[in-house]
Amino acid sequence: MASKKSDKVFRHLIDKQFELAGMTITFDDVVGQPDWYDKYTMTCEQSRDFRSYGIDYIRKQLRVRKEKARSEMDWFCLAYSLKLSDPDNFKLIFDEQDK
Repeated sequence: MASKKSDKVFRHLIDKQFELAGMTITFDDVVGQPDWYDKYTMTCEQSRDFRSYGIDYIRKQLRVRKEKARSEMDWFCLAYSLKLSDPDNFKLIFDEQDK
């Protein structure tokens, strides 16, 4: 993601991730902080909901197919996903989407 529109999507996804994790923090609060994504946590269920939301959001905003949106979201989560507070439930993140 490199265009102005993708920057907007990126910022929105950061904000939405915090929102779904039940926090009032925003992109503006963490910008410039190294490894900010390691300082906050979310559950696997919240992560699953965020991933699902992000795929739909990317599809609509960037007008890409579902597989491309899923790939973009995978990369986003790899780089910026919050730590999991219940990593033993990791499988929950993908179970619903693989059906």
